Parts: sequence; C-alpha cells; structure tokens
Amino acid sequence: MSRQLFFTAVFLAAGFVATAKNDSIQFTWNVSYGVSFDISAVQGEQFTIHWGDWEETFTSTGTAQQLTHMYNGSGEFTVKITSLAEEDCFLSIGVGNKGLIDLDIKSEKMQVIVCSNNQLVNLNLNCPILRYLDCSNNQLTNLNVETSTQLTNLNCSNNLLTTLDLSNVVLIFSNLYCSDNQLTVLKPPPYCMFFFCFECNNNRFLLSDLYVLCEHFNMAWREVRYYLGIQRLTAQTVKVNDTIDFSAQRQFDNIATVFIVEKNDTLADSSTYNISNGIITFKDTGYYTVTMTNLALPPYVGTYTKVIAEFEVLPQDDTTSIKEQLRVASCELRVTSYELRVANRKY
Repeated sequence: MSRQLFFTAVFLAAGFVATAKNDSIQFTWNVSYGVSFDISAVQGEQFTIHWGDWEETFTSTGTAQQLTHMYNGSGEFTVKITSLAEEDCFLSIGVGNKGLIDLDIKSEKMQVIVCSNNQLVNLNLNCPILRYLDCSNNQLTNLNVETSTQLTNLNCSNNLLTTLDLSNVVLIFSNLYCSDNQLTVLKPPPYCMFFFCFECNNNRFLLSDLYVLCEHFNMAWREVRYYLGIQRLTAQTVKVNDTIDFSAQRQFDNIATVFIVEKNDTLADSSTYNISNGIITFKDTGYYTVTMTNLALPPYVGTYTKVIAEFEVLPQDDTTSIKEQLRVASCELRVTSYELRVANRKY
C-alpha cells in the first residue's frame, strides 16, 4: 500500500467516536539498526513508545506520521506503544515488511492495519471498528477477527490458515483475498450486497465448497470478480477397490463435472479405475491424480477452476506405502552390497 493511500485511509477513519480507554500496541520485530513505521492517532492526543532497548521512553503526539529509531545493533526487540489520552486514540498502523514476529493491538478506534510481508506467527486483535486488515505473506495458522465486526476489506493471503470465520462481520463486506493458504473451511460475512472481489486460489476447497461461496457472494448488486484458481486436496493413501466418494461434486446447476484421471503423470487407462456418479474405485496400484472441473463455477480470464486430488493406491493386502517399500528395498540393497564387500575382503 502506498503511503498516500495509507494516510488517506487514516483520515477517513478519524471521524469515529469510541469510549474505551488505554489502548495499546505491542509487537516484536527482528531488525538491524535503523527502523521506521507509520502510525496515526487522533490529532493532539499523546502516546508513549518504548523501543525495547536502553533508550528512554519516547512521547509523540497524534496525526499521521512516520516514526524512526536507531538501534545499537541487530536482534529481537519488543516495542510497546501506549496511549496517554483519556480515550482511545490510535487510528491506524503500517508495519509491513518490518521483520515482525508477533503483533498485539487493543484499540477501540483502530481502523487500518497493514502488517503484511513479515514472519508473524501470532496476531492478536481487539479492534471493534477495524475496517481494513492486510496480514498477507506471514506464517499465521490462526486468524481471529471475531471482535472486528465492522471489517470490510481483508487480505490474509499466503499464510498457513486452515479455517477462516467472518460470520460475525455486521457491515457490508467488499473484498476478500485468502489465496495460498490451506483453507478447507470459510464462513463468509453475511452481508455482501456491495461485494467486489473474492480470491482463494491454492487452498483445499472442494468444488461444492466453492459453489456455495459463489452463490453467497452473488447476492451482490454488481458483478463480482472471482479468482478461484486451483485447489489441491490433502493427498490420501487408499487400497485397490476402496471407494472414494466425490458424489457431491458430480453436478452443479445441471452441469456435469468433468473428471480427469491420471496415473503416474500420464492419462490413466480406463481399465485401472471406475467412476460412477462421482464415486471412484481404483483397480490397480500406483499414484493417481484426479482433476475435477465444472463450468458452473465462474472462470478467471478464461481459466476454469480445478480441484486436484492425489491418491497413492496400495494392494488390498498391503499396509505399507509405496514410498516405504522403496525405502526398505533401498536399505536391503545397501546391506547386501556391504555383505558382499565384507565377503570379498575375506578372500
């Protein structure tokens, strides 16, 4: 986000009133020498900053500004920012690409948070009127925005999330970017009349999950831009003649799903598998890939959504994976080779 756009969002946020007190911001970052970040508070209100080193606590006054500090070396430092105002005063903070490890914000007036491109493992927010959150490109396994009921824009792409719950949002949601996670569950915000963009490429959604989400977002009064991309399900190990049930994926809006089956990276012979009403059985061992596509889901620039499922198929009477069999065989070969070398030395 450009600084001009960041500060514009800050000034738009300045008109809201809150009643809670003693808001605070705390984060740990791994930095070297000179650092800076953007922050905004209500004009005229004071707050203190402790940079986490030997420097004395620094006092600043509200309005949008960039704060800088010079550390006497590199390492991890915990920064604590505390309001001195009788009421909450923080409006926004921009700490993107600053080496953050964790971030904790409590503020009744905070509306804009940009903390992308860090190494965040923990993000704790208590910001009830937060509108804009960009926490993309981090290492978050959990994102709790339960208290941020007025959120309208969220970018949480490129993290490690498996679930995302936006069901508590009460305002009309606009944009959701959640690509490059491990999502299997997404509870959307209830009000999407002005929804504009939904991107969720490279997660673990089924076609049926995506169809339900698109139906929900299609309540918008304008055309929604979708990028559903490619979804990769968690790989499974099964046995010959086991049943894989994709019956819920076989049809949407009376449009049949296309199933493409590959074995060992080439198109599988029809004698090695069977598909009936979305239920698949494999008749031979090997590595299989099943790709599902349905034209009822919206495309992105002519590219249709794909859901990819991978299977390692073992014999019915074998519980050892093919990889494990190869590993054991390799160990046995090395032992045999060693025994031969020892035998040759004797003679």
